[in-house]
Amino acid sequence: MKTATQLFLLGMLSALSAAAAGQPTVDTSKWECKLCKFDDGLSGTLELGGGNVSDSSSKSGEYNGLHEQGGFLVADGTARYRGTDAGYWTVSASNLGLDTRSLAAEGGQQGIYKLFLNYDESPHFVSDSAQTPFIGKGSPSLTLPAGFPAGTTGLMPLASTLQPVDLETKRQKLGAGASWTPVRDWMYAVKFSHQTRDGTKGTAGTFFVNASQLVAPMEDVTDQLDVSASYTGARLHAKLAYYGSMFRNNDAALSWQNPFAVPAFPAAVAGQLALPPDNESHQISAAAGYQLSDRTRATADVAYSRMTQDDAFLAPTLNPTLAAPALPRVSLNGRVNIFSGNLELNSAVTDRVRLKAAYSHNDRDNQTPQAEYAWVTTDMFLATPRTNLPYSFTQDRVKLRADYQAPAHIKASLGLDHDSNKQTFQEVDTTREDTIWGKVNAHALHRIDVTLKLAHGERENTGYQAVDSITPPENPLLRKYNMADRTRDSAELRADIAATAKIDIGLQVDASEDEYSDSAIGLTSGRDLNLNGDVAMMLTEQTSLHFFANH
Repeated sequence: MKTATQLFLLGMLSALSAAAAGQPTVDTSKWECKLCKFDDGLSGTLELGGGNVSDSSSKSGEYNGLHEQGGFLVADGTARYRGTDAGYWTVSASNLGLDTRSLAAEGGQQGIYKLFLNYDESPHFVSDSAQTPFIGKGSPSLTLPAGFPAGTTGLMPLASTLQPVDLETKRQKLGAGASWTPVRDWMYAVKFSHQTRDGTKGTAGTFFVNASQLVAPMEDVTDQLDVSASYTGARLHAKLAYYGSMFRNNDAALSWQNPFAVPAFPAAVAGQLALPPDNESHQISAAAGYQLSDRTRATADVAYSRMTQDDAFLAPTLNPTLAAPALPRVSLNGRVNIFSGNLELNSAVTDRVRLKAAYSHNDRDNQTPQAEYAWVTTDMFLATPRTNLPYSFTQDRVKLRADYQAPAHIKASLGLDHDSNKQTFQEVDTTREDTIWGKVNAHALHRIDVTLKLAHGERENTGYQAVDSITPPENPLLRKYNMADRTRDSAELRADIAATAKIDIGLQVDASEDEYSDSAIGLTSGRDLNLNGDVAMMLTEQTSLHFFANH
């Protein structure tokens, strides 16, 4: 389009010049832009190929579908149509013949509406050499053949009972959606996807000191819905959206027979593991940006999410000889609300001075009710009851920054970062950290860019105490490093050198030192030193070499 515009302007200037000089005008009727190709009507491409895999390997073909020995065929293709009324449609296919195949179709009228439909598959091959004595591999119930249980693996009839099992999963995803622009500056969109996962994966279960590797089923469905309305004006842009995700697992639990005989606990014959539970997540979000002036712009976004999980609890044990107390409720009744908000202001005060201010607020409110749960360990022993801890937190961050573009190719920056965290069921209720930093970038001798950054940060808390509800009790003198009082000093120095027209060299040193002055047990100090070097060489327009080293 740019080339065509230039040709048009050149023709107009030539005609005007000729007319002004009293000369015949230039005939431009046959001028054309050979680089500006517009595909009107029907067009398409087709690619066919093939190959051969020398040896079967799940690891080599873990995600690309080329895991089995032998030849394969692959096909890619695209068909397009573009009409004179801005109507169009496109159908494409990729990797047909492989387990990573995908199909997509899109059509509509440019500037008015768009419809799309897509489908893709993604495999994950973990192992093709695993073996198991369990019967019912890939199902939620694993049983054992004759000869089990036994006291040790040496006494088990593994030679005659082991059978091969493939650990692999396949994801299939179908998506559809539409967007339309009924009036100028407004656009509405809706997207929906339906995803299924099928296959097997490895897991493990224990009875006291004996562990069994198990083949667990994977058969779940995830539905996602995304709806939005957007406005784009001369100064204002805004978007309101809803996003929902629903996960459903067809298998609630995996049960297996104990292959080990335990004479002291003859009733410990079967165990049960919970599989990922059904859950939902719903989010409403809004974002906006406004051009306050030619030099100043403000942006903001907020989002509110609600996550729930209400699957029924499994029985504490399958061991009939253990009199486990009743659970306090039939399900977790998990409820978590999340709110996040961001506000940012950018202003180019002058041609040399730029200011930036940003504020973010994140709040996680875990409303899952607390209760004391009696539980059983390895289906053999009643354990000490425990209470769940619905962890919540609130985080506020403020960032201030000023940039100054000085003469002589020097740029200076100064910033202040503030981070405040409040949390529940933690050793520290509140931590506050302030960091001040400065950075200078200088361009010297037309070949060297040097950047230096220095920072100093201090973190303080409101008091450190052990959490009473944690079992076993914590050492009251211990200080976890991510919540303990800390002072940090850091420095970064980097030089970018244009050695020649085709060789660039980069050198960087990063260093930091931490002091935890109030910590008696735990991390009390720390030092980091990083040395980096890199070289980029342009051999030809098509070939380049890159080298890097890090210590």
